[in-house]
Amino acid sequence: MYAYLKLLGLFLIVVIFAFVAVKIYGRKHPGSERKIIKIYLWAIFIFYLTFLFLLTFGIFRSEPEFILGNGKKIRDYLDNRSNFVPFRTIAGLFKNNASFEAVMVNIVGNIAATAPLGFFLPVLFRRMKKIFPFVIMTTMIVVFIEFTQFAFCIGSCDIDDLILNVAGALLVFFLYHVF
Repeated sequence: MYAYLKLLGLFLIVVIFAFVAVKIYGRKHPGSERKIIKIYLWAIFIFYLTFLFLLTFGIFRSEPEFILGNGKKIRDYLDNRSNFVPFRTIAGLFKNNASFEAVMVNIVGNIAATAPLGFFLPVLFRRMKKIFPFVIMTTMIVVFIEFTQFAFCIGSCDIDDLILNVAGALLVFFLYHVF
């Protein structure tokens, strides 16, 4: 978990440093401030997607193995590393008195992982300013992540992850629209 926090810290340092650089550039070139801010937002969005990719499939996970087409491995994955019953995993954390770290990783981590989508999608894509297209796109992104985890036998494929990921993005989406 601490390796993820280090990566997040590095991400935030880069974001802040780049923001300061953009502001300085914008003051020196006021006519192109909007353009440079748009480029900055796209760069940070791509950096975020890279971070999300590493977080989900990356360097701190077991070695990926493509299991589609292997019935035995698919059954094993579905039996041991998947959940399709809403709130089963979340309830299990509290029912089984999971550690604080486990709760943070599973609940807060899943909410936080896709929360930036609630900002980036509406800012970068005009259609995503409306709730319905935003929810559909966010859900599709999370389903893609969960399916890819299943296909490559990485992590777990969990409906609770989908619920928490979409909830995190929606929370930021609503905050973005309010403020």
